Amino acid sequence: MHRVPKILKSTISREATRFDFMIIRCAIVLTSFLILPLFLPLATQPFTAGRILLAVFLVLSLVFLTLLGGRLIRDVPNESATGMLSLLALTGTSAGEWTLVKLVHQWSGFLSVWIVRIPILILLFTFGGVRWPDLVTIELLFIALFAMVSTWSMSQSLFADGQKTAGLAGLNIITAIDMLLVGPRLVNLFLPLIGFSFPTSVSNVADYLSEHSLFMRIKSFGFGGGFGPSIWLNVCIYLGVAVWSLLSYSQRLFTRIGETPESRPATREEKKAEKAEQTKLPRCWDDALAWQSYAFYSGGDSSLLGRSVLYGLAFVCVLVSMSISWLQGLAVLILLVSIASFINVMNVPSQCLDKEVKAQTLQALTLTPHTGTEIYQGWHRGAIKLMIPDVTYAIAVIFSLYFVHHYLALAAFTLCAAAMMSGPFLMVSHLVPMTKKGIGTSLVVVSLLLTILSLGAAASIQFHPAAFPFVALPILWVFNKFLFHVYLEKWFTTKVDSDA
Repeated sequence: MHRVPKILKSTISREATRFDFMIIRCAIVLTSFLILPLFLPLATQPFTAGRILLAVFLVLSLVFLTLLGGRLIRDVPNESATGMLSLLALTGTSAGEWTLVKLVHQWSGFLSVWIVRIPILILLFTFGGVRWPDLVTIELLFIALFAMVSTWSMSQSLFADGQKTAGLAGLNIITAIDMLLVGPRLVNLFLPLIGFSFPTSVSNVADYLSEHSLFMRIKSFGFGGGFGPSIWLNVCIYLGVAVWSLLSYSQRLFTRIGETPESRPATREEKKAEKAEQTKLPRCWDDALAWQSYAFYSGGDSSLLGRSVLYGLAFVCVLVSMSISWLQGLAVLILLVSIASFINVMNVPSQCLDKEVKAQTLQALTLTPHTGTEIYQGWHRGAIKLMIPDVTYAIAVIFSLYFVHHYLALAAFTLCAAAMMSGPFLMVSHLVPMTKKGIGTSLVVVSLLLTILSLGAAASIQFHPAAFPFVALPILWVFNKFLFHVYLEKWFTTKVDSDA
């Protein structure tokens, strides 16, 4: 263990000055002060505002915790692919020592970001309806949750083919554990429909487990006044998964050393190319760029059919969950995943760009000839066809939410409309030149976006909660048109030149 202090001394300064940590800190503060006021109308009784706002803040914190868990271990996939682990083994560093170093990096980064939540928690406490023991309980649960998310992501991303695996691993494990906790009660609910039922003792166990679901706890806290039963079962589950993940990471760390670069699974692009050789692609359309984004890069009709089936099942689950009070937390979880999926489809042109860059074919694509804006518009047309199930699902969900609370329907409509307008912003964010001028311009662009959200939030507070979309959406549309006409072509050309 004598090497650990030396390794930390040489790496901790780099970890402490990471730019993405500063972005996440600012995002936590700005998102909280922009989104939380929108939920004040739900506090219809005295001394409930603090509890409801804290429940919303917990959902936001969960999103940022998952994001942070993926960002903290962003270098893990590259450590294997670049042969760094082989060099590390030659220095005599043991797997346990390197695992300890990664843990120190994770927790120092986590605490440096997570501490910005403390003033917000204190502010929400002053609204009433929140007790200090509840805050302490919540923080203990989130600390255990981060221990699981970070170590699980680190273990799953070892030998992975990209950082996307690390980013999604945390969300996957949280969702899986919540589904396992709620699953028995769901089965117990639907079995009587086919003439079966669990014994009373089994039903009691199923009810007990469902009360420990993370989203059920947040929902219960926001609208029921308590944080549910003791958190120790959750803490034991999360820490158990964390310990298992650490052992798995440590045991597999040096199992593929000796080659540079080390042996790794085929990347997603290589798998897709191999599959394309085996599966005949549909005939190319006259609109070749739209065909490329729809059929070649996004799976085409098979992806459309598969997502249609998944959205159908998700909509049924949302309807059932909203009609049963103790399942409303599951509905929130499904809707959050659906929002992420909706934005991901809108981001298809950016994904096409990334794949062209990785395949080193972007410069050849401009010889077709097409300008950068024409290439984006072609990819966007393919994305529009791809998002037919997403738009249909969004309309059905918005219509259903209207009968629950019209403000919820309005919020869902605003999110979907904003995502559909933000195609140029998503594309430009992938084209930012890595120069001082480019980074400075990108910060100004982000500041303008936050200003638009602030104007909408101010209108909803000063006039009426429904004023937010009527103020923010038109300005957002103009903002994206500005990015499309001013920056997209210029930065696309810069990207092509830099990859030449």
